[in-house]
Amino acid sequence: MVTKGKAFDIALGMAVMGTVGTLIGQTMGGGLLPLAITIGVVLGVVIGFLGGRRFLISILAGTVIGGVLAWLMAGVDRIWVGAELELPWEDFLVSRFQCCSMCVLLGRRRLNRLRHRYRRSV
Repeated sequence: MVTKGKAFDIALGMAVMGTVGTLIGQTMGGGLLPLAITIGVVLGVVIGFLGGRRFLISILAGTVIGGVLAWLMAGVDRIWVGAELELPWEDFLVSRFQCCSMCVLLGRRRLNRLRHRYRRSV
């Protein structure tokens, strides 16, 4: 069963990654736009389902701030370029998200091994 929080994460993922897919598809050309949007939405559903809310918020913040900076520096015509490129600090946040995910995964494995050892000894 999907909880309200999980449904929000999935909807946020679809919106954010669909927007990024649209921006990338616009750069690649009109023929690839539907494919880029579809891939973005599918990735958003997967990321949202896995609980990547912080990751999605960092992408959203990078897209908005990148668009605003491009608007201030280059004008209205280049907003979509800045939004597509996002911000360099987003790479740091992505690597941090991946590291935290691996630590949680490895921590659960270790906890399961300890539980198994405890059950065998009792």
